[in-house]
Amino acid sequence: MSYKVINTPSRLSTFYQQTNCHPPLINIITTPINNLPTLILRGIILIHRQIVRDHLNKSPYICGMIRTNTNLERLTHKDIRKIVDLTIKYCEVHLGVNGRRGQSGVMVMNQSPNADEKRYGEYCPDYHMMRLFKNHITNVRCLIETTIHEYTHTLQGVKTNYAKLYEKHGYNNHPYEIEAVKNEALINEVWPTIRKKLTKMKLD
Repeated sequence: MSYKVINTPSRLSTFYQQTNCHPPLINIITTPINNLPTLILRGIILIHRQIVRDHLNKSPYICGMIRTNTNLERLTHKDIRKIVDLTIKYCEVHLGVNGRRGQSGVMVMNQSPNADEKRYGEYCPDYHMMRLFKNHITNVRCLIETTIHEYTHTLQGVKTNYAKLYEKHGYNNHPYEIEAVKNEALINEVWPTIRKKLTKMKLD
C-alpha cells in the first residue's frame, strides 16, 4: 500500500554528474593550440569560458531534453505533475482502470517531516487517492516508477484484502507489493512514450 524509501542516493555534486551531459566544445580549454600567439589563445579561452558560463546559468534546457536521472529538485511542481499525469495516462491504457471505483485521484506533495516513516508514495483506499512525496523522490526515474507502483495499488482490492495479506506475508512478500514492484519495469515502455513531450521542459 505504500512505497518505502529503501535507499536514498547521495546528492550528485556537479552539473556534469547530474546530467552526464557536457556543454559543447568543452575540450577546447585543455586542447593545446601551439601555432597561435599567446594573446589570441587567451582570448579564445576567455570566450569559451563565457560560452560555458552562459550555457550553465542562462540556458533553460540541458542538452534539449529531460533524462531519467534528472534530479527532481531541478523541476518545477508543474513539470513534475506533468510527468505524473502522462505516466498515469499510459497506465490507464495499458493496465486498465478500477472497474468499480473508476479513476483514482493523485496528489503530488511533500511528506511531513514528522511522518513515522519516509516514503516515496502511498495509496489511500478510503479516498481512492495516490500521494506522491516529491521531497523523497530523487529523480525522474524514481518518480515514474513510484507512480506506476501506486497506480497498481489503485487496481487491487487494497481496502478489503491488504491487511489480511499483510498479516500473512508481511510487506516484502505481500502479493500486492510484488505485483506493484513488477509493474515498475513498465518504465522501459513509459519513458520512450512520454519523453518526446518533455523536451521543452524548463530546468532550474
